[in-house]
Amino acid sequence: MKSRLAMALALAFLPAAAVAQKEAPPKPGFHIINETPARVYYRVKMWQGDFSFVQAGKELKVEIPERVGNLRSVQVEARSGEQWDNCFATVAIGAKLVVTQGRERINCRVDYR
Repeated sequence: MKSRLAMALALAFLPAAAVAQKEAPPKPGFHIINETPARVYYRVKMWQGDFSFVQAGKELKVEIPERVGNLRSVQVEARSGEQWDNCFATVAIGAKLVVTQGRERINCRVDYR
């Protein structure tokens, strides 16, 4: 009798425990991949005033703050840490901005994969 009661209580509380373990949906954002030999500074033109940076050869996820709202794309400015040349790109949420070293300037390419 006690085992049936214990089993019934365990089954009753099982769905509540499963609901508590759900993860929050991922925050919207995009990735910046730095394929240059130097540090790259970037800023999102809609809401970021100061420049942040990505080290050479690294990848960084930039999350969109909730206060900005529901965006589909953002405009990103990237600057080279050595020559201070820059490039602009409109990046869709979920895409990757790849910064590469060109002949004389850095290049920005958006990768949607």
